[in-house]
Amino acid sequence: MYFGGSNGIYRYDSVLQTLKRLAVKNLDIWWLFFKKNIYFIRFPSLNAYYYHERTVKPISYLKNVTVNQFVFDNEDNLFFINGTGLYGIKNGESDIILMRDNPRFLGMAANNKGHVYLCSENEIFVISKMIQKVKKIVNIQGVLGMTFDKDNNLIYSDSREIIRLLPVSKSFLKL
Repeated sequence: MYFGGSNGIYRYDSVLQTLKRLAVKNLDIWWLFFKKNIYFIRFPSLNAYYYHERTVKPISYLKNVTVNQFVFDNEDNLFFINGTGLYGIKNGESDIILMRDNPRFLGMAANNKGHVYLCSENEIFVISKMIQKVKKIVNIQGVLGMTFDKDNNLIYSDSREIIRLLPVSKSFLKL
């Protein structure tokens, strides 16, 4: 498990129950996730980087682009959000495609199958694989961020609490 903060990137060892900083100094981490490498956004520049073999490297096709959050899907397409909208870059290409400029997206996460979800203040969306379409899946007031647990259940937060959404059986819905 990795953590980012104003003093760098840390790795948590659950066996030893220790937190160790990676061998990189002067990092203020805005956003962090792991997929093959450790990917992150530096603050205050809001530029995207990755950590590989004890070295910090910029993500070349996002150089000089403001990025609030970004994730990769299961086909290694990159999606990112900033103050002007949701953007995508197809794997193996460098063209940045504006996918949607509203609503204002506040958070994003890829589930365990690599499907990309986004949240705005009042809604949660999923990006459709086949046509790269953004589809609203639920209205929820006050969503500020989200992630997925090991069983692929959506976890989201608002200003007061953290909520885990669990599937409900069809027989329960008929009651």
